[in-house]
Amino acid sequence: GGGVSPVNMDAVLHLISEDIYIDIKFLSWSNGNDSPGGGFSYERSTDPTSSTAEIEPGIYVTLYPNPAQQAVRIMGLESPEAMRYQIYNTMGAVAQSGLFSPQASIDIANLPKGVYYFRIGDYQLA
Repeated sequence: GGGVSPVNMDAVLHLISEDIYIDIKFLSWSNGNDSPGGGFSYERSTDPTSSTAEIEPGIYVTLYPNPAQQAVRIMGLESPEAMRYQIYNTMGAVAQSGLFSPQASIDIANLPKGVYYFRIGDYQLA
């Protein structure tokens, strides 16, 4: 059918439930004429290796690496004191919690693969 092809067009994907914007360019698009379903390939122009959040006006913290398998670090926290953290799964259950020093990493090796949300003190990071 007619319509405009998304191939080679710069676009922004908005994941509404997470309020995340991703800059992408579709490289190919198929509608499944020869088989059930369809598919696409894409190029992502936003950095997928970290998650940055503005915790107060003008104060940003970055959680990296993202995705991670063993440990994550949080850059941008100036507190010399240990801070409380919670890691939530997508169902909202606490998967891990504890105290961490902003200069240290948080061990996540025991968490199953998945999407998690971090809360540090009163601030939430995806």
